[in-house]
Amino acid sequence: MQIYNKREGSELVSLKIAVFLLMMATFPPIVCAESLGGYTEASFPGLKEASVKTYLIAGQSNADGYGLGSGVLDHGILAPAYNLYDIGRESLVQELDRVSIFKGAYDDGGGAWSQLSPGFGILGNGNRFGPELSFGYAVQGFFDEEIALIKYARGATSLAEDWDPDDSGINQYDYFLKTVENAVIAAEEAGVKLDMVGMIWMQGEDDSTDAAFAQAYQQNLENFITSVRLDLDLPDLEVYIGSIADSTVWTYRDDLWNAQEQVSAEDKGVILVDGTDLPVLYNDGADAGYIHYSTQGQVELGKRFASAATKSGAAPIVSYQHSCANLTCIFTDESIDPDGSIVSWMWDFGDGGISDEQNPSYSYDNAGTYAVSLTVTDNTSTIESNSLFVSVKEPEKSSQKTSAASREFSTRASTGPSGWTELSNDSFDSGWGGYQQGGSDAYWYNNDSHSQQGEPGLAIRGHNGIASSFYLSDGIDVRTPGYTRIKIEFRFKSSGMDKPGEGFQLQYYDGSIWQQVADFFVGKDFQSHVFYNESVIIEKTEYAFPPNMKIRFVNNGGDSTDIVYFDEIRISGFLP
Repeated sequence: MQIYNKREGSELVSLKIAVFLLMMATFPPIVCAESLGGYTEASFPGLKEASVKTYLIAGQSNADGYGLGSGVLDHGILAPAYNLYDIGRESLVQELDRVSIFKGAYDDGGGAWSQLSPGFGILGNGNRFGPELSFGYAVQGFFDEEIALIKYARGATSLAEDWDPDDSGINQYDYFLKTVENAVIAAEEAGVKLDMVGMIWMQGEDDSTDAAFAQAYQQNLENFITSVRLDLDLPDLEVYIGSIADSTVWTYRDDLWNAQEQVSAEDKGVILVDGTDLPVLYNDGADAGYIHYSTQGQVELGKRFASAATKSGAAPIVSYQHSCANLTCIFTDESIDPDGSIVSWMWDFGDGGISDEQNPSYSYDNAGTYAVSLTVTDNTSTIESNSLFVSVKEPEKSSQKTSAASREFSTRASTGPSGWTELSNDSFDSGWGGYQQGGSDAYWYNNDSHSQQGEPGLAIRGHNGIASSFYLSDGIDVRTPGYTRIKIEFRFKSSGMDKPGEGFQLQYYDGSIWQQVADFFVGKDFQSHVFYNESVIIEKTEYAFPPNMKIRFVNNGGDSTDIVYFDEIRISGFLP
């Protein structure tokens, strides 16, 4: 039995190996099921070939993975709250019998071989996965042969300290080596030889929060890769390093990116995989945001690693925007092919209708929510799909919307027995007033260039559902006084919005549910960087008037650069 040794340069560190061997003796290669959150001591599943192409996966929490396979979290909030079914990738949920995975237990390295499926991401809160899922599927499909994956990842760990091969104590690097050792032993006992050809390294976030660690990252990464190849006796091992996300949480991310680029430029066996632009979670279930890749981000990350491993080139990235009025929706393709061109499109509108146009318009027979999928093919015949839920509504009820870029608010009425009565008026000069954040993408600003009156206001960034909203926190009684109409007036300006379908919504709480009463689309209702005064009237004949009416503004922009600024909101009620 071979024991993989941890070395410093070319010298064997006898003390470290003695401790490592003691650790191996203390913890047997296959640990109990409880240590791995339910893994069993099953024999090598699925794989039948004598020699199997094998890939290693290591790093910190984005290597471990916060993608959600199915269902919901056991606790906490996930935002965006999408699992694989929600993004149209339900094919990744089932076990793949030609891909096996061995995941080492945290701070241990023990485990057992299992068939690849969701569930090999972070433990303890839902059916989570990391880049191994789509990577395994893509690589197996490309080579059309059995594939093995060996994974060890630990969140909140740095290369400078926790993964340092030269550290005299037992650290994450040792647990990684132990995981590989245990996987090899279990495979050999099943008569399978592992041919280790490549390694995914998704790490660097923790190092990017410390200036000294970030500055030393190039040297540390070079030493780490050299040590892995030496300790595993794999001098030709390819290493695919993922660049960390472009999140402001990672203060010194530029230094990390530069270090990763330099290492890949100097070592022909190192391939840099771009992870800077992938979507992240705004809440990962543990009240942390802008740190971990979302479900869609993890799927795309694994595919990008697979493209590097197979030298097959990047697959198309499928994306689209839509805008719906009444029962008709306009779909705008925004797909890209990083290394080629897209040559065909196929839309499935979720009700049996299809189209092969790039940017179709489609009319539904009935209101409802439809799973609309777009499948594209690029110039190398690579096919990719993406699916989103599209909400189609009946023709708008008779809420009235008026707009004028230069019109002032209507004259305030007294609180007499009839006419308009002011119920709420917030100008946000010193804070949120009567409103509250729906999520972290809403904020108070103090920049008079965004305000029509040269004063502070509220703003919301796009594209994350309720996280991109704010709402009236205390309900207003519009039932008891006998109001028959409600008028919402507000001033706003937008920036960054320039694509069809981008805009924002005004929603109304009728005592039981939120209802959408008005849409505002760029190019149709407004232009970016122009001040507007809007007025929306809600009729009692069409909507319930409760004792706790509220309103909410939701930004539907394409990304966080699409912002809507509000500098006054007034609500009035009408007595006949």
